[in-house]
Amino acid sequence: MSGERMGRLNGRAVPVSALVLPATERAARLGLGVFETALVTGGRAPLLSRHAARMDAGLRTLGLAPSRNIAERVHEGEAAIALAAIGEGVLRMIAAASPTEETEGFFAAWAEPRAGAAARQEMTAITLAGGRRPGSPLAGVKALSYAEYDRAWQRARNRGCDEALLVDESGRLLEGARSNLFLVRGGALETPALDSGILPGVVRGVVLEIARGLGWTVRETEIPGDALRSASEAMLTNALIGVASLVRVDGRPVGSGGAGPKAAQLRAEWTAALSRSHG
Repeated sequence: MSGERMGRLNGRAVPVSALVLPATERAARLGLGVFETALVTGGRAPLLSRHAARMDAGLRTLGLAPSRNIAERVHEGEAAIALAAIGEGVLRMIAAASPTEETEGFFAAWAEPRAGAAARQEMTAITLAGGRRPGSPLAGVKALSYAEYDRAWQRARNRGCDEALLVDESGRLLEGARSNLFLVRGGALETPALDSGILPGVVRGVVLEIARGLGWTVRETEIPGDALRSASEAMLTNALIGVASLVRVDGRPVGSGGAGPKAAQLRAEWTAALSRSHG
């Protein structure tokens, strides 16, 4: 086992190769569980408690009683980062149903170096029909049943874009397959409301706090499909990219077609917030 990467499984340190959800369990076959992806920087996951809280909420939405509290999840995540001994990378956590499906019976956490180059500050997207309808059992849950989002992202990548921007049956903009969406229109920062069925992104929440702290006008609202045409800027957020400018959608430029001042300010404030979390 010497040199093998280690992670945490139900409170124990085990080789990463042992972090296996048995295929014989319905949790694996049906995706009865949740997952989280957190940024590791400076040897820590600055927003780990928020990720742990979202995991807890997601399990409850799925009807699964959590078997550990948020503080215990934070501890396990920190222990996984320590086992990996990395300064910059990604922490991944999975929680899934027990064989009885009444509670959480599987919790795994592991950390790994981040693959590829640093996050891009400018991104492109295509629009695709998708997203989860309000009232759906999986609306707002980062569930293991994630194939529809991954498939949309792969379609965007196959067309040379960074992200798929999902649109509902009424043409309203929702979220990216792997990100949340923000627009700047009329000087205000707008983002789809949570009751549209979007994922309550961890970075989305931080960005809203930053913007309100700066005194900006912030609207969580419906975003019509043609809003990109009147937007001076657009941004995508997630745990690994932080805040990135969305500069082209379906081949058309958004605003000036480049990063704008609001995005630059949010990105700077975001970076500062991460730095403060280490203090």
